[in-house]
Amino acid sequence: MRKLIILFHLFLFSISIHSQTPAISEKLGLVLSGGGAKGLAHIGVLKVLEEEGIEPQFITGTSMGSIIGGLYAIGYTAADLEKVAHNVPWLEYFDDEVLRNAQPIEAKEASERYQFSFAVANGKIQLPKGFIQGTKMSMLLSQLTLPAHQIDNFDDFFIPFRCVATNLLTGEGYIFDKGFLPDAMVSSACIPTVFEPRIVDNKILIDGMFVRNLPVEDCINMGATKTIAIDVGAPLSKLDELTSFVEVLGQTTSFGMVKSTEEQQKKADLLIMPKLKNMGSLDFSNIDTLIALGEKAARNMLPQIRALKKELNLKNQSPTKIARNFTIPTELNITSIDFEGGEKSDIRTLRRLIKIKPPKILTQDELIDKLIGVYASGFFTYVDYRLLPEDNGYKLMVRTKESSNVYLKFGGFYDTNVNAAILINTSFKNVLLKGAKLSLDMRISETPGVFLDYLIHTSSRPNVGLRIDGKWNFYPGEYYENNNLADGFIMQHAKDQIGLYSGISSHSSIWLGWGTEIYVQKQVFSIDQFESVKLTQNYLFAKYKRDKLNRKHFPTSGYNIGINGKYVLGGKLQNRVEEFQDQSTSENYYAQLEYTQIFHLDKKTSLHWFSQAGFSQLRQNNYINLFYLGNTIATQDRFVDVVGFDYMDQLANQYAFSGLKLQWEPSLGYFISLLASYGSFDLQPFDLVQEGQIFKKSGQKENMAGVGIELGMLVRQFGPLSLTTEYDIINNTFNMNFKMGYAF
Repeated sequence: MRKLIILFHLFLFSISIHSQTPAISEKLGLVLSGGGAKGLAHIGVLKVLEEEGIEPQFITGTSMGSIIGGLYAIGYTAADLEKVAHNVPWLEYFDDEVLRNAQPIEAKEASERYQFSFAVANGKIQLPKGFIQGTKMSMLLSQLTLPAHQIDNFDDFFIPFRCVATNLLTGEGYIFDKGFLPDAMVSSACIPTVFEPRIVDNKILIDGMFVRNLPVEDCINMGATKTIAIDVGAPLSKLDELTSFVEVLGQTTSFGMVKSTEEQQKKADLLIMPKLKNMGSLDFSNIDTLIALGEKAARNMLPQIRALKKELNLKNQSPTKIARNFTIPTELNITSIDFEGGEKSDIRTLRRLIKIKPPKILTQDELIDKLIGVYASGFFTYVDYRLLPEDNGYKLMVRTKESSNVYLKFGGFYDTNVNAAILINTSFKNVLLKGAKLSLDMRISETPGVFLDYLIHTSSRPNVGLRIDGKWNFYPGEYYENNNLADGFIMQHAKDQIGLYSGISSHSSIWLGWGTEIYVQKQVFSIDQFESVKLTQNYLFAKYKRDKLNRKHFPTSGYNIGINGKYVLGGKLQNRVEEFQDQSTSENYYAQLEYTQIFHLDKKTSLHWFSQAGFSQLRQNNYINLFYLGNTIATQDRFVDVVGFDYMDQLANQYAFSGLKLQWEPSLGYFISLLASYGSFDLQPFDLVQEGQIFKKSGQKENMAGVGIELGMLVRQFGPLSLTTEYDIINNTFNMNFKMGYAF
């Protein structure tokens, strides 16, 4: 009896305890893995979840999953994310090269010459921790996350969010639950050696894939009782897939990541794995396919998704609720500016370069253009921003990292006509005056050269300043008769120029000044060999340039205008073979005009219309002071590229031609072009020194017409490659030219 009473009381006690314990509230967490471009498949899964009225209470992500997950957490819908995926040229954000249209004219003139650049500090070359600082990626994410700039606690997002990075010093995971969201995203997606590691809270962070590419446990730690995990990562390769050292190296670095992912998969309640076997981490050209594969994988698992929804007792959420009334303002009223991360001198430079005087109303694109202008100035290696709401507008917080005062740069180039060359550059900033730039180039090749450029100007537009330019340059000379090569020379050109420079706008410049130069014609290359012909003169010059091409090589939009003029004040032409005969070149003058307009026909096709003309008035007509029609040399103004002509194929006193180029880009970075041009030239009788004698050559006045085909490729780090075959219709001759790298 006593035992029955005890059991009865225990039964009542258990009922009492049960009645006082609240029912556990089920909460759904969404986990998004890393995978580069393959992470865009997450968007397809989100589309299906939204259709089913499912919205998670927590989100975690790694690498690309942190970007997609972070944007979804602050209010983007799947439809919004799909628009972002299509509108962002993703591969352009895997380098820090500034889009050419955003560069100031001063930077355009010096850009696209070098393949490698290294900072120099304390007399030592500083090897970078990554090829990319991440300025462009940070600015993109700052632009996309504007509505959340003022939120520091990630629990205060529309959906609480976490993302994972790797602590490079300890190998442990670093969980972002607060801070500036773009910092978290970039850190989580910071591919080592590609992006420079990020420093946050005095910790050096890299891509989170090395600790948890599928952060299920982090979602559970947030409070999720059920999780849906989307894994777009790649498994270990099979034997027949290890076909090169690249695959072998990738396999050796994947062991830990794959093991971690397998452990995390077991912790997920529902695992969705889109079939992306033939897709790579950089396949950003297959956005529609990636999203569709994610959507297909989710639809194949609809029975499991609906069962989980029923188990969680989730109420249907309409698409309008999921849309969350998320907006990004079209205009920003900048009411104040603060600068972070620089010395006082840096801040003065920033204020001079940024050109924003609060209060100022700007669109986001206008703000980005101004910040890109600061970055493109070369005084900073990293620039990003944050906008914090304040009365009637925003406080603009600009963060920067100052660049080194000295850089060592290297370039390589090959041209069928001038053969291979290496360019070594040393660049200095703040030389003699704050804001000044000095560049020294040395070309190592069969025809060497040394080049100097010094520029200092005011910060306002139009700016005004001083420019000094010096060149000492060898190049091959050729002379053709009856379309056959009759003789070859070595040409030497040395010149110094100084004048007033003005960047009239971000796309236009004018340079007016005085110069002195020496041209020498020799039979063979030798510094001390007796000259056959020597031209010495001083002159006034004027140069105007307007450049709105979106690329220097294989452009697809924009236009370019160039005008050059030179008036010789005094000079003499010396023919060393006839008793040192001197001839005056005073009052000689040259004028050249070039114009290119590009019409964007469709996504892959553009039509280029180009026209050029040149005129010279010479007291003494000599081979050494004419225009050379054929292929161009980057450092010589009087070399003109004409379709159908080979290098220095035709001499001229005057020329004019116009042509069309139809350019097709069948695949990203690959080009096929058809060219045609028509014009005329006029050559007056001239003197030519050959084998110690002066020959009087007859003039000619003819039309010129040519067609050609060009196969090209543009590799961002290494520059352009082109193979051109051209046909001279008038003279019935073919020529072929191959170029590789940036010309200098």
